Amino acid sequence: MITESYHNIERQAVKELVKLLPDELHEDFNYFIDEEQQEQEVREIIKSADIISAYLKCQYELNNGNNEFTIAARTIEEKLNSYDAPEVQYFMDVFVSSYEMTLDDLLKTEGNS
Repeated sequence: MITESYHNIERQAVKELVKLLPDELHEDFNYFIDEEQQEQEVREIIKSADIISAYLKCQYELNNGNNEFTIAARTIEEKLNSYDAPEVQYFMDVFVSSYEMTLDDLLKTEGNS
């Protein structure tokens, strides 16, 4: 019951945010927020992105000394590693390390390319 109420509030909030976009973008964004319209593959990619985001949040907190996220980070990482999705593995291999870099580090790396 609480979970269902939370999801209803979340869906309403997302709809309100989409209303703030220019009219010509509404249809495109509605596709991504309305799970009933989405193909299974799109739902899986969005869910994977959500889990990656949670993992990055845990890493951020851990890097800032908040050890409360240790177990969550480990659990989420195990979940991500169990996915049979090449796009998830690619993101983890190529991009995750850059989230630990400072802006100066990122700009320095970009300048060397």
